[in-house]
Amino acid sequence: MLTDNHMYKGRRGPTRKRFLQEGIENEDNRHLTARDKFRVDTFAVISDSPSVELERRKEAYAGFHERFQVFFQLRWFSSEKIRHLAANLQKAYSSDSEEDFPDEMVRFSGYQNQTDENVSTPVKLLRDIRESDIVDAYSNVEIALRLYLTLPVANTEGER
Repeated sequence: MLTDNHMYKGRRGPTRKRFLQEGIENEDNRHLTARDKFRVDTFAVISDSPSVELERRKEAYAGFHERFQVFFQLRWFSSEKIRHLAANLQKAYSSDSEEDFPDEMVRFSGYQNQTDENVSTPVKLLRDIRESDIVDAYSNVEIALRLYLTLPVANTEGER
């Protein structure tokens, strides 16, 4: 029924068996007005959806960020730790990087430790690689940085 107006009561048709969780009504829900029922059954559900979706995306981006964590503490990680994190990143994006990516990351870390500048974010690292004209020496690092900086943007949706 579209309304709770008693003038429009229709004939009762055949009922089908309800499945678990389908059509569960709270005891308090049985005596609500049409407006309150709409607010509880429809508006609250719609309002909860964005928060659930945001939480799901937050978890996905946390995993994505963890995969690229080697770029955030490049100066402080040991060579073994850098090699391990870079190998994991290389496995995740094997079609975009070459087998020598872990060794290249260790060399890039050494380069960063020799510079006087405190380049600590992926944007600054990519800018430093391009401005210093060392893209050819660290091509896999440059590709990984571009992946990190563009994948979240390419993944967004336009929703209304």
